[in-house]
Amino acid sequence: MWLWASDMANHWLERDSKLPDLPLAQAMLNLAQARGLNLHKWLRGSGLFPEDFGHKSISPEQLLLLIERLYKLLPGQDHSFVLGHQLAQHGFTLGKFALSSCPSQPLVYTQLQQYQGQWHGYFEDAIGCGAMWPVVLEIHLTAILAYAKLNSGQRLKIALACRHDRPRHIQDYEHYLGLQLQFQQPLDQVRFINADAIGFEQLFVSDSAHQQAKSGLLAWLQQQLEQQSDLRLEQLAHQLEISPATLKRKLKQHGSAYSKLQDKVNGRRAIQLLQQGCLTNELLAQQLGFADIANFRRAFKRWLGDTPQMFRAKYSAE
Repeated sequence: MWLWASDMANHWLERDSKLPDLPLAQAMLNLAQARGLNLHKWLRGSGLFPEDFGHKSISPEQLLLLIERLYKLLPGQDHSFVLGHQLAQHGFTLGKFALSSCPSQPLVYTQLQQYQGQWHGYFEDAIGCGAMWPVVLEIHLTAILAYAKLNSGQRLKIALACRHDRPRHIQDYEHYLGLQLQFQQPLDQVRFINADAIGFEQLFVSDSAHQQAKSGLLAWLQQQLEQQSDLRLEQLAHQLEISPATLKRKLKQHGSAYSKLQDKVNGRRAIQLLQQGCLTNELLAQQLGFADIANFRRAFKRWLGDTPQMFRAKYSAE
């Protein structure tokens, strides 16, 4: 069973798109005030003033700048986890927290997949977060777990794998996200261990297929490639009603490129098939649309940096 964070064509956002009522912006303002941060120093260069929050639309680009400056100006590394709790409380107050419209959207592209009786979550940068992606992921994951606790009274247990290095503030990860942690992994993903016990599907999945929240540009493009992996850049540009040259420029502004996105989507799909038990190269190549095994091996190494055999040996031992 697959669910996408948004499945609406032409509902996409860019880094400079203006969005009203971003709970993450208000949560950061609350945290900055509570910890005594000089607000004018924090907001300098963002084009925002304290009185703008809750009244003025804010772009993802401004949001990312505020996150970056929050970490530069405030001591400590737990800000993301505190923000995640605030977002969970916001969702609990509203009575909804579908992953397709959660408060850290549109920064995060979330896929949910159910196989072997368990729910799995896959997370990607939706808008070009750059160096702030690990912080955004921390916010997102904390919000999910905290919202589950608020609703069910139980802790949602997860096994977490992250692309980034083991952080210095590992104690915060263990406190807020649990002890089953792996770093320097090929994907940012979560296995929800006790999903049934906390009513995961009702809390997070039921409304997701019906949401029409706008996606970040990178998320929207990945959605299209997930559904039709052989889409060319020209076809994607046509769907967006822009020229191929404009799409290339926009992708560069978002820190990406068409080939990079295509490799990311194909690599993620290959890993997911391996996790589901698609173990032979022949079956894997067939599922991914390759008729020639040699071409498949070369593509797999380009996507993930290893041959299928090396990849299995490396990650099956962990």
